[in-house]
Amino acid sequence: MRKDTWKCCPDWNIVVLRQTLAYVLIDALRRLALEGTRLASSTCGSIRSKLLKIGAQVKISVRRIKFSMAQAFPHADVFAAAWSALS
Repeated sequence: MRKDTWKCCPDWNIVVLRQTLAYVLIDALRRLALEGTRLASSTCGSIRSKLLKIGAQVKISVRRIKFSMAQAFPHADVFAAAWSALS
């Protein structure tokens, strides 16, 4: 690969670092919070799409952060188990 191939993306190292950090965080989430759930052996992509991209409404007050999920969210039990394992 030529050296001038990546001139259009001068911050390529930052992009790779950010993606690596995201993978490490989701892998830690799988190992620590999702142990014993049906997403414990899932890939990082499926954890991202099933658990993190939920479209919840977030209400932030001075003392609390409240998540309002839709009633039809199919993985609410896994989300609650992961939330309680992390807090």
